[in-house]
Amino acid sequence: MLNGGPVIWRSTRQSTVSTGTAEAECKAAGFAGQQLIPLRDLLSELGFEQPSVRMLEDNSAAVQLSFGTGKAGKSGHFRRMVAYLEGLTNRSIFWLDHTPSKENPSDIMTKSVSPADQFSRMRDIINGSNPVMFVSSKVKDLCNSAIVGSTLSIECLEIDFDDSNTIMEIEIDFEFNGSYVL
Repeated sequence: MLNGGPVIWRSTRQSTVSTGTAEAECKAAGFAGQQLIPLRDLLSELGFEQPSVRMLEDNSAAVQLSFGTGKAGKSGHFRRMVAYLEGLTNRSIFWLDHTPSKENPSDIMTKSVSPADQFSRMRDIINGSNPVMFVSSKVKDLCNSAIVGSTLSIECLEIDFDDSNTIMEIEIDFEFNGSYVL
């Protein structure tokens, strides 16, 4: 997602057989990383340097393996992909953020999502018409790590769109008490 809309999306059957969900998720994340590198380079050449990209992942084993904290004994048969994911994470190309399945918009591409209002909410996120994303505890920790002895609360009150679903105005209410450290 870039500016609230998808840049590349793809849903296909994997060309190899996986023996578990962690392996399948690692393969999918590795493919996404391969697609991400040229896009980051292009945006950088155009003058829009990109930070490490947050990738939503609902499989905790895949997240742990990407950070090098998973059980390596159970992933020996796909260790090359695990090493590739660790490399992408260590080079700050991307990082996998554990997200519950009900908050992962890509699930509408791979499994049945019910009830219908949850499907509609996920569809709107992917289409960019409602770019509200899940905020995990890791993201909250990253936001608060630069704030020492402080409290920060942010609430999005209203987002106004024009006829082409471009954000025209965002009204945000925030309260900050403390000091900011770089």
